[in-house]
This record gives sequence, C-alpha cells and structure tokens, in this order.
Amino acid sequence: MNLIKYRGNDLYFENVSVQKIANKNITPFYLYSFEQLEYNFNFFHKSFKSINPLICFAVKSNTNLVFLKKLKKLGSGADVVSIGELQLALKAGINARKITIEVHVSKGIQFFLVGLPDNAIKESHHRIVAALDTIEMKFPRKKIVINMAPADIRKEG
Repeated sequence: MNLIKYRGNDLYFENVSVQKIANKNITPFYLYSFEQLEYNFNFFHKSFKSINPLICFAVKSNTNLVFLKKLKKLGSGADVVSIGELQLALKAGINARKITIEVHVSKGIQFFLVGLPDNAIKESHHRIVAALDTIEMKFPRKKIVINMAPADIRKEG
C-alpha cells in the first residue's frame, strides 16, 4: 500500500493534493500518514509473527508526541539513546518494559548515548539508571537487540 501518489504532475497524499495542503499551511511543514504508518507497522509485525517480535521505534528519528502515541496504540516499543527520548517515550504512554536502551554488558552496564558531549552522557546514564530503578526495572542478564538502521539494509535494484 502506498498512499503517496502522483496524478499527472500533482502529488497526492491520502487522496488529497499536497499543493492544496501547502496552500493552507505555513511551509515548510511535516506531513504524516497515520494510515500508511499503521499499514507498515502491521505488515512488518505480521512478517515476523512467528517469533513474536518487540518492534521498537527509534525515537530520535521522530520526536512528535502525537506520532509516538499512535505507535504506542499499535503496540510499538521505543528505542532511546538519551534521557529526553526516554521521557518522551514514557510521556507517549509506551510501557517501560517495551523501551530499549542500547547497552554494552561485557564491561558492566555501559550505555551508548549518541550525539552528546561526555558530561551529558554521564548525566544521562545516571538519570536513566535512576528512572529505571524508580519503576523497579532491572537489566536482564542477556538480551539480543537487532537494530536495522536504513544504512544497514542492503538496497536492491
């Protein structure tokens, strides 16, 4: 299913002209299709149904709270790399048990928090540990997370 289509030279988004939307809004703006989001999420989930996956959305890719709440309703978890992203995921109502934080356990619990200066990483690490302790969450001994970033997916064609 693709809800973004051209009709002649005009781009349509869910059967509405993007030009008409642009004429009614200040540009630039973000345009989301929750119908397409739901379709894509369900298609991905059904594709891996046999292993009952926990699908976690990378919060850094879109921090829009309405978007995150829609993903929560679909059953999505969240992949976070900062305290701000953790707070957003929780504010969206995503169950804390469905929130993944990248950690390195071979040398103890070490978080990988990207895009932050060293002092902010240390502060975020302590705040994330405190937040998890508050909700009585402990890290499992072993866990495997497969992170499929767009750069990791081989392009065909």
